[in-house]
Amino acid sequence: MTQFKVTFNRNVKFGKNPYRKGDTVIIHEEQLNVLKDSKVITSNIEELLETPTEQKEIEEMTVPELKEYAAEHNVDLTGITKKEDIQEAIQSYLEEINDENH
Repeated sequence: MTQFKVTFNRNVKFGKNPYRKGDTVIIHEEQLNVLKDSKVITSNIEELLETPTEQKEIEEMTVPELKEYAAEHNVDLTGITKKEDIQEAIQSYLEEINDENH
C-alpha cells in the first residue's frame, strides 16, 4: 500500500489526534484524498517508497513521529499535548500489549 508524507497547513484533528500547523504525518493513499478535499494539507506531498525502515525508540521520536505512531496503533492522545506525556501514553500502550501477550 502506498504511503504519503504530508504537512498540515493549519491546526487540525486527524483521527483521534490533534496536529498543529507544520506537523507532518504519514498516511495511506485512501486518506490522502480526504485530506486534499478538506484542504488541510500543503501541496508538498511526498510519496514514500515501500522500504523497510528501522523503528526508532519512543524516546528518540519527535512529536510528529510520536503522533503518527499513536495514530497507526490507535493510541488515544485526547487532551495530551506534551512530548513526555505522549511518550508515556505510548509506553503504557506497549506495556498493556506486552501484558496481553504473556
